Amino acid sequence: MNEFSQYYPYIAVLVVASVFLIFFRQCLATYISIKNKELLLLAKSHQNDIAYPAYERISIFLDRIKPANLVKNYDSNLAVHEFIYLTEKAVNEEFSYNVGQQIYINEAIWEDIVRAKSKVLFHLKSTYEKMSNTSSLEEFKTVFLMSYMNDGDAVSHCLNLIRKEIK
Repeated sequence: MNEFSQYYPYIAVLVVASVFLIFFRQCLATYISIKNKELLLLAKSHQNDIAYPAYERISIFLDRIKPANLVKNYDSNLAVHEFIYLTEKAVNEEFSYNVGQQIYINEAIWEDIVRAKSKVLFHLKSTYEKMSNTSSLEEFKTVFLMSYMNDGDAVSHCLNLIRKEIK
């Protein structure tokens, strides 16, 4: 037993050092975990800073293609087919201008935006096909608005999804 007694101080130091290393390792792991969470929050914050302008531009696009706003855009002296052509051209140009925003927008919301645009254009064309050629532009606009609203307002639905996504 005497021969081991000379090693007792070394054993005590090893035990204390082991306990210290274990606590140090746990503290270091906790610190690294906290820093990783901080980096994720910073990355998400930066991503949101980039995404907010995209959502803003898409919201403006959606507001512009609302049928209630489309019917106000052009002179009332136009023929119905001229109004449809100009409106369809304006919607497609606006969409082409904003198509790059899909990188920053939730994929499901982007698909709804594309559907809303297609729905507006579909109702524009289908209303024209259903009406007689002698209808005035004002009659066409009224029937177009009624047709669109009876089928559900896809544009407002997209705007609500964007509001929820941003919050």
